[in-house]
Amino acid sequence: MANNSGVRSSQRGIISSVVSPILQYGGVAWKFGLYIQCNQQKLNSVPRRMNLWVISAYCTVSSEAACVVVEVTPISVFLVEDSYCYENKGTQNVKTRARDSSIAN
Repeated sequence: MANNSGVRSSQRGIISSVVSPILQYGGVAWKFGLYIQCNQQKLNSVPRRMNLWVISAYCTVSSEAACVVVEVTPISVFLVEDSYCYENKGTQNVKTRARDSSIAN
């Protein structure tokens, strides 16, 4: 689809929401690789392109800025939260604590 015409950004957001569950699948299995910078860059490259596409931005826009505009959490941060929840399953408010620790870092 064209970046400057055609589908509206709200419709693009719905289409791009398919990418996140695919990348999240099995993320807990390779949680130790998330702490390596080059792995995080590779992992964030696909959602970055989707976020730039949703907001019709140029490739010079940073990943962090694109995530803020699209209002999504970067996939590497989300997978770290998922691994924390998996390790502490059965604990009360584990999702809240995982989100608070990722915001603090």
